[in-house]
Amino acid sequence: MKKVISFDLDGTLVDARYGDMVWNHGIPEEYAKAYGMTFDDARAYIRTQYESVGDGDILWYEIRHWLTRFSLDVAADETGIPSLLRPTPPGYLSKKSSSVPG
Repeated sequence: MKKVISFDLDGTLVDARYGDMVWNHGIPEEYAKAYGMTFDDARAYIRTQYESVGDGDILWYEIRHWLTRFSLDVAADETGIPSLLRPTPPGYLSKKSSSVPG
């Protein structure tokens, strides 16, 4: 039987600041532009929508889901700052993986 190893990119393989930028800045900024709102109002609304789904639902983690839900015509990779899309420090992954049993 094949074994699958799955990693959460956010904060494990990729710097967590990138995810924060996507969810708390990129998507709200695109929403504000699309609907003529202030950034703060858009971010407040977006957060209520995130909470309505909750982080127990896989859709919460799907950028494309949110872009479609909000009718935003932007590619998923355009919602963050590319310079923040970088690997976490090498020691972080090895420390975390060494604590995983079996």
